[in-house]
Amino acid sequence: MVLFCILWLVKFGDKPPLSLDGVYGRSEITGSSKNVERSPKEVFGIGVWLIEENIFLFDGKILEIGPRDFEIKMAKEWHQELNANAYDIGKLLARRNTKWEPPDLGWFKMNFDGAAKGNPGRASICGIIRDPFGKMVVGFVGGIGVQSALVAEARALFMGLKIVVSLGIVNLHIEGDSKVVTDAVKKEKFIGWNTKDILIDVSFLMSKLRNKKVSHIYREGNCVADALANLGSGWALARCWKRIERLPSNIQILIGRERSSMVNNDL
Repeated sequence: MVLFCILWLVKFGDKPPLSLDGVYGRSEITGSSKNVERSPKEVFGIGVWLIEENIFLFDGKILEIGPRDFEIKMAKEWHQELNANAYDIGKLLARRNTKWEPPDLGWFKMNFDGAAKGNPGRASICGIIRDPFGKMVVGFVGGIGVQSALVAEARALFMGLKIVVSLGIVNLHIEGDSKVVTDAVKKEKFIGWNTKDILIDVSFLMSKLRNKKVSHIYREGNCVADALANLGSGWALARCWKRIERLPSNIQILIGRERSSMVNNDL
């Protein structure tokens, strides 16, 4: 795969843009009714994701296995990553290979995320708590009005911890894709006046845990929380689920995919 990536970029990296119309479907990425011109690098990014995720194209239409929006979003981010890092394929593939991992036995894992449509903009918070077998204990999501992305991330962590403490969980692995927030919690440092009070409350709630871990993960390994956050911006009221069948179908598919990956890794 690495050799294929290098050969593609050497051959097409400086060529004029290609059209995705008829290859990926002209409106799948932008929603526009016009033909979409994309550079070979972006076609490459989309292609690698589709191949790796076993998502096939037939007659310009997607025969998809799993939710499509997340795949499209990741392909576009990979394209940006290639442009920003001068074809750093090693870093790109490292992100691609990032997977959600279950917590240790006797522990629970909480993945959190916050999103803002603009910065600041309409924002949402969310999280999911799972046991060592990948089973969902609680999932939550809700809109928080107009906020910055950083505030949304911090408030998502705070809300998740409130739920964790209310459930009596004492061994917790916290994981999020905001390195700024996870580093601030690990180093007990404030990251701005608008998050100071939130992080003080986070520190108080974490003091109630017997054992705790905090780690950063790329968005590819935080895809369930990321998908929930994108849903939440349209909801004025917070929602909380304890049964997976009550979740939106695309979230159920993502959770099922990650549980299947756990089983395959154990074989």
